[in-house]
Amino acid sequence: MRCRRPLAFLTVLLAACGGGKDAPVDPPSSAPRTATVTMLPSAFIPFSTTIAVGGTVTFEFPPGIDHNVIFERQTGAPQDIQITRNASVDRKFTTKGTYAYDCRIHPGMIGEVVVVP
Repeated sequence: MRCRRPLAFLTVLLAACGGGKDAPVDPPSSAPRTATVTMLPSAFIPFSTTIAVGGTVTFEFPPGIDHNVIFERQTGAPQDIQITRNASVDRKFTTKGTYAYDCRIHPGMIGEVVVVP
């Protein structure tokens, strides 16, 4: 009889410790893996672009107007795009987050890339 109580207590204790759920995992993203941002004389179209982690954004520069794309300094931000015209430049995003950027040539010309898991 004396052995049953510690054994019962141990059984209840082990049952309370087991069966926990794993940490939640982000569901697969339905966001696209590619997107395009086009420059107008003083605006990025679209202003906000959402892509999946590992996705690529193509920045399209029109002929005749100089632009650049300068990202806010943060972990995961891609390399800036220096003064360019009449070209397409790709940037890959490997870390989730929101990456703000602007054209330093045209004040107020801003945009963002939102990268989701």
